[in-house]
Amino acid sequence: MCYRCAEMSAQSPSTTRHSDEPLAIVCLAGDPTLIAGVAEDPRDAQRAAQRSAKAIGTLVREGFRVVVVPAGASAIDRELIRNEETSTKLPPSTMSEAAAAAQGAVGIRLEASIRNALRQEGLEREVTTLVTPF
Repeated sequence: MCYRCAEMSAQSPSTTRHSDEPLAIVCLAGDPTLIAGVAEDPRDAQRAAQRSAKAIGTLVREGFRVVVVPAGASAIDRELIRNEETSTKLPPSTMSEAAAAAQGAVGIRLEASIRNALRQEGLEREVTTLVTPF
């Protein structure tokens, strides 16, 4: 049990603890089609997310907890272009806001695809998108 879990369980014995399942950290840096706007067709981005989700489902079925880290530099660029194009009508976003919007867009696509892939495999797991500062 990690230090944080030990601390939390001392405060509340019913708190969920880390499992003994191994952890796999998957970086999706190689697939820019996951990012809306990079793919010619938004359906391509969805298909790419579904391919990634299927592979992630395999890891979960094999007993891993999985953390997915999508690379989003192209998505941030897209948000900055959107800022520039709409700057005469809306105040521009900060770099942090653009990064959060990009992470959220990629994250929600992956989250839905992973959740669906796990359900198709008969696996009920929690799937969450986490937006972090950069």
